[in-house]
Amino acid sequence: ILHPQTAFVETLEWKADYEKKYRKFADKPQPRLIKTKLQAEIYPRKRAVEFRGAYGLVNMTRSNIDTIHISTAPGVENHSISFDRSAKPVLVDEELDYRMYILDKPLSPGDSLKVEFHVTYNPQGFPNSGVNISVVKNGSYFANFWLPSIGYQDGREILNPDDRKMQGLGGDSRIIEEIGSEGGERIDLEVIVGTDKGQIAVGPGKLLKSWQANGRSYFHYATESPVKNKFGLFSADYHVVEAWWKADSGKTVDIKIFHHPEHTLNLDRIAKGVQASLTHLTREYGPYPHSEIRFLEVPGYPKGLFAYPMNILYREGFALLNPDKDSTKVDIPFATVAHEVSHQWWGSQVSPAPVKGAALLTESLAWYSALEIVEEAKGRKEFLGLIGGLQDDYFSPKSRADEPLLSATEHHLIYRKGPLALFAMRAYIGGDQMRKALLSLFKKNATGNAPLPLPSDLYKELQAVTPDSMKYLLHDLFAANTFWELKTERAVARQTESGLWKVTLEVQAKKFTVDTNGIDTDVEMNDLIQIGMYGGNEKDGEGQELYLNLHRIRPGKQTIEIELQGKPSFGGIDPKNLLMDLKRWDNTVEIEY
Repeated sequence: ILHPQTAFVETLEWKADYEKKYRKFADKPQPRLIKTKLQAEIYPRKRAVEFRGAYGLVNMTRSNIDTIHISTAPGVENHSISFDRSAKPVLVDEELDYRMYILDKPLSPGDSLKVEFHVTYNPQGFPNSGVNISVVKNGSYFANFWLPSIGYQDGREILNPDDRKMQGLGGDSRIIEEIGSEGGERIDLEVIVGTDKGQIAVGPGKLLKSWQANGRSYFHYATESPVKNKFGLFSADYHVVEAWWKADSGKTVDIKIFHHPEHTLNLDRIAKGVQASLTHLTREYGPYPHSEIRFLEVPGYPKGLFAYPMNILYREGFALLNPDKDSTKVDIPFATVAHEVSHQWWGSQVSPAPVKGAALLTESLAWYSALEIVEEAKGRKEFLGLIGGLQDDYFSPKSRADEPLLSATEHHLIYRKGPLALFAMRAYIGGDQMRKALLSLFKKNATGNAPLPLPSDLYKELQAVTPDSMKYLLHDLFAANTFWELKTERAVARQTESGLWKVTLEVQAKKFTVDTNGIDTDVEMNDLIQIGMYGGNEKDGEGQELYLNLHRIRPGKQTIEIELQGKPSFGGIDPKNLLMDLKRWDNTVEIEY
């Protein structure tokens, strides 16, 4: 049987057995990977890949290391693993892919070790379901998950509490947040990739050389500076579109888009999105660390993208998006490109510790940067359309029984509520203060050195720039799962003898929290909330802003009186929908006369 029938529960059993047997070694000191040299031979028509590589390891602990633990990858054949010093295998578990080697001479602190390996991925036949399409005739893509890993791998643990309980596992997984759980390990990387003649192979780093030999095409890449130990390899019959971007410093970054020849709809949007993003992010946080940035199309009709250092993949579904036919008139491809380029700072440079809420420092901050890029490059109207889309998605009917953002793991919190909360804080404390907080967070953590940043580090930076009068709001948005019910019931205006317009608003307000069990609890409220008045047509967007100021709002019904120079047509409480209000449509009303 080449592919025995398996079920999801058996995959869980494998993970559970791995954890039960080998979690006890999770904290054993291991040398750190600092360099990888790899030769990858891709055979697209055979759906096979052969890897020969070498790891450079250094003992960066204060202890001697006498045993090397290696987790090999499921689904590959391990032909050999060897060391540059005498070592004896004391455990080779082929079923759970775990090995232990005792060194004849322990590795002293500061000493280095070289590990060489030879593995192949060469599936035979077809499984009953879940065909792996990583290596295909045209459009191969895979990450480095088929290579051996040093030490016990937390990422193989079961995350879901119910599944853990079903498998007899107590407590939480050591990795309790999947998004952003790649850690801060940085390596120098050199890769030679061979593929079928006529295809272009792409790896991490700068292309040093390409050539043909034995009827095959070869490409030699090397990183210009250490990068995270997570990278992809690509091979396809690509067409390549090239552009460039020049920094104020004079540095030029080459932009290359590797795409299916027939998929040309969004190439210009990708290039312009990259250029606008590099301009904004370089100004805000510092230089882009590479001389080239690439977007690479891979097979599949989902619209997802994923950012490795330098190389950003996108699937066919994204390539076929047509924003000209989108009723929202928002350039989603441009915004999504901005989000992925932002990961070259938030994710590739600032890499959080693998804890709950970690993705607040990657996905939420990357979307915050993307929104600023859209605002700067595409204008206020498109920015508001994108914000509205995030709000529509977040406030769509779903349970509100969520964790606070500081410990959030759910997609709608990290990708939607997170950037909305960050923009609410920007509106309240000002763009300069937000810029100061995020730049401080970036500078302290961009090296990737331990200790890796936590969600609380972002919170502390925001606390440092938030006035005492508004720190309650920071707590409400990030440290609690808080909602508001704000409503303008009526707004009446009359012109005074002096020519001013006096507006009387009747508003209702309530604030409450929701715990993870879905229990609502009313909380005290003495909040600073915007009151806004506008001329023009509300359906056209914001209208002409006549008045926008903060007022103290308490629970229940209250009356607010303001005077304006111009005649208003609509207005109300929290008109920009900055707060987490489940009924956003009743914040503003037309003015009565």
